[in-house]
Amino acid sequence: MGIDESEAKAFWLAFLLSLKERGLEGVKLVISDAHSSLKAALQQVFVQTDEKSAHAT
Repeated sequence: MGIDESEAKAFWLAFLLSLKERGLEGVKLVISDAHSSLKAALQQVFVQTDEKSAHAT
């Protein structure tokens, strides 16, 4: 688990890299609140991951 004062891309990047370093692989889908910083970090760390918003449109 990671906690920070903001949801900036730097936080998400460090958090996702820590998961990858601990062996997480093969991530296919991430459900989020469509946060742009999380999306950007996902595209860097888990390139093949599809991101979907949990909010109904």
